[in-house]
Amino acid sequence: MRNFTSTGFYRLLPVIALLFNFSFNVNGQVYTKIFSGEQDMRGHIPWYFEEKPTENVLPTPNVSAALDLDALSVKPIDRIAVEVNAQLSKKNGLLYEFGNYSVWKLPIKIVGAKSLSFVFEDLVLPLNASMVIYNSEKTVLHGPVRGENLRNGEYISEIIYGESATIEILLPEESVKEFEVSIKSVAFGFRGNDIENGKAYGQALPCIPDVACPDASNWQDEANSTCLVLKNVTSEHCSGTLLTDDCQSDTPLVQTAGHCIDGENLSSFRFRFNYRNVLCNGSTAPSSQTWITLSGASLRALFEGADASLLEINEPIPADSDILFAGWDRRANIPTELTITHHPQGDVMKFSHDDSAPTVNSSDIFLGSFGVGYTLTAGDAFVAEFSPGSNGDIGTIETGSSGGGYFDQNRRVVAVHSASESFVGGVTCEVDPEALAGRFSSAWLGAGTSSTGYSDWLGATTAPNTTDSHYGAFVSGEEVVCSNDQYLLENFPIGSSLSWAVTPSSLFTGSTTGTGSLATLSAANLNFSGSAVLTFTIINGACSSRTVSKNLWVGKPQIPSISGPSCFEPGLNYYLTANSQGADSYSWNFPTCPYFRLIQSFVGKTILETQKRHGCMLVNRMAPLVYSFQIVVGLGQ
Repeated sequence: MRNFTSTGFYRLLPVIALLFNFSFNVNGQVYTKIFSGEQDMRGHIPWYFEEKPTENVLPTPNVSAALDLDALSVKPIDRIAVEVNAQLSKKNGLLYEFGNYSVWKLPIKIVGAKSLSFVFEDLVLPLNASMVIYNSEKTVLHGPVRGENLRNGEYISEIIYGESATIEILLPEESVKEFEVSIKSVAFGFRGNDIENGKAYGQALPCIPDVACPDASNWQDEANSTCLVLKNVTSEHCSGTLLTDDCQSDTPLVQTAGHCIDGENLSSFRFRFNYRNVLCNGSTAPSSQTWITLSGASLRALFEGADASLLEINEPIPADSDILFAGWDRRANIPTELTITHHPQGDVMKFSHDDSAPTVNSSDIFLGSFGVGYTLTAGDAFVAEFSPGSNGDIGTIETGSSGGGYFDQNRRVVAVHSASESFVGGVTCEVDPEALAGRFSSAWLGAGTSSTGYSDWLGATTAPNTTDSHYGAFVSGEEVVCSNDQYLLENFPIGSSLSWAVTPSSLFTGSTTGTGSLATLSAANLNFSGSAVLTFTIINGACSSRTVSKNLWVGKPQIPSISGPSCFEPGLNYYLTANSQGADSYSWNFPTCPYFRLIQSFVGKTILETQKRHGCMLVNRMAPLVYSFQIVVGLGQ
């Protein structure tokens, strides 16, 4: 362990960590996982160890003073946290040094906090470095965060429940000098949460059912397009809906309310998908819960007359992630009913339904009395009324529902939630509020420019009246090619012209190019192997062609390599990674030896303890098509 202001070292228990089949997600998105009491978070951090430095305790902010200041604002502020100046750097943490890797740790605590969220600046995560954040109760794990998730060195973490959390960064030996950490501030969350029941900061009214409840059973696909929009670290949740475009290009375009982005730094926005209870209304604590957070956005269009905005998320939607691109209807028709999946009060996803046709505002509606500085111009908004439990209605809307997409009877988005009477008299389950929703048909052209209308972003090529919902395109099939393995392009636009090709062709026998959505591939010779790429090309009418690819390994697994020193010394820890492209699983074989003792085992890793002498490591090829790893221990040099 090293403090960056000193030259002292600290050695932990002498262990060698052998990590393979790393259990963290390897795609670009950042996951947050909640663990219930019977689960062990430590098994998801292969290098985990209990030792940590003394907590950095930041001052508890004056919440009452912040709320008093908010009360003076014309626009009501739904504050969930108070930002605390931190100005912490890597000098405030400690570096635990092992044989060929290091782990930097920084525990942070603010007494009385219900949650913490961290604002990083000038953060540098070198190649192969990973950052995780977890709470002291070990019930929330955020990460891994890698360099590709940063934007100009900036990153805002997810909400970490509890008053203390630990930031850890795994650093390969060669990157220790390159990493940098600067924590600008920490958000002190003061509103209660019930993590056992999957609740966020606010709790929605009890008459608004979860999307996991029977009332929403037929709306699960549409719910997969809904996200919780975290605008900044201190206040105001909104809802959002991921929309498709006319070419089904899988561009991550999210509709939310215009007032949700007013005066905000879009680079700090976070879009949380799949934030929902597993069981109806959380009556039983879910055993685990995972949601996907994508960070940062750019403004594409804002039309104040309908309080509607369109954002493009800075990160792509993960392939095969069960996140839906919602269809829409840009015509000026009046729907016979309206349905919304949303995040009232920033809660887990909820479901509301108005079984009657809305009316259209016949005059301008100034939203100042609703706490919103926009005017819904005449004809540009729907007016709906929710009567929970009567007239066929289900649920209602609240603060935080803003930005949620309204679906019509054909399951297409036709409006965006703007405001309700909750700002005036407060919504309860006994009050039937009027909901104001900006019309999609009005936002389509906006004020006639690409910066105010949706048309250039959602329909620039074909300008259809309607589109249907779809999931993102991806290629299904095994990652290893042996003989007659089939690969299918999923979720491509209906009516598209499809072709495929695999390279390099020398690794295959039979066809290496073709048409259609199905490719059947066979390795040319199982005695040879190598990496390949299967690429499908989609031509969808007048739309630009696009490609969807899948990386493959052809033939027998690659001769394995183990990253790490060839010999090790007792009392030092080493980070060893087995890697063999094309391998489905790994096993480690250790001879009976007095110098090692198996002390712990997790999925995807094994931990050994060294004893007295040096050891040397060898990798042996044991069979023509299957490789076996063996660590041979000797007296060393």
